[in-house]
Amino acid sequence: MRNTFWTACVLFFSAAVYAAEPAPLVVTRAVFAKTVENREPVDTFTTLGNTNTRVYFFSEIRGMAGQSVMHRWEHNEKILQEVTFKIESNRWRAFSGKTLDPRWTGEWKVSVVDAAGSTLSVNTFTYLPDQQPGPAAVKTP
Repeated sequence: MRNTFWTACVLFFSAAVYAAEPAPLVVTRAVFAKTVENREPVDTFTTLGNTNTRVYFFSEIRGMAGQSVMHRWEHNEKILQEVTFKIESNRWRAFSGKTLDPRWTGEWKVSVVDAAGSTLSVNTFTYLPDQQPGPAAVKTP
């Protein structure tokens, strides 16, 4: 009987300590999309032709209620845009958009950064020049 009592106490104490630990700070989804509808990404991609000039970055964040995060947009190692969001619940979806100049081809990077400056997630996409159709093949008689 005594062993059962102590075992129950240890299990209760362990469960109470575990429940008191804060939820981990997690970016559960982070994607590029051509659009966002009803707070969800639509037409996600990792490469994009430069005839598309509007892009979005979507992130879902858990365990950071009351804090803030930033989407940091970079091209050629230069920061071009930073958008800050206040996280208002334990599951929060946020997105930011960027209009791209078709000449800005190459790799793009968006980092999700917390208020302390720590990087929580990094995602990249490649912005490609669209292939122009070449001259039609001409057959010689």
